[in-house]
Amino acid sequence: MDLQRRVEELTAENTRLREENAGLRRRLALYENPHTLPSRRIYPTRRIVRGGERFPGRPHGHRGVTRPRPRPDVVKAPEWKERCERCGHPSASPAT
Repeated sequence: MDLQRRVEELTAENTRLREENAGLRRRLALYENPHTLPSRRIYPTRRIVRGGERFPGRPHGHRGVTRPRPRPDVVKAPEWKERCERCGHPSASPAT
């Protein structure tokens, strides 16, 4: 009976150590990723979201909001010059 109890204890310990080893390997993988910069290897960069994928922006079906267009205080007609001030080329006549 004593040997049977010892086998059960060792089996339980073996299972516990295997689970602990798997957890430590997962944590170690965060630090040993060859594609991660050294400054980013300390913490995981993404959270695991359960229940679906996340997307940027407002939720689907959100009613949009747009700013109203400002009304000008003063409306001026453009000033047409006979010649260009920089090169002196004759200007096109304004459309009437």
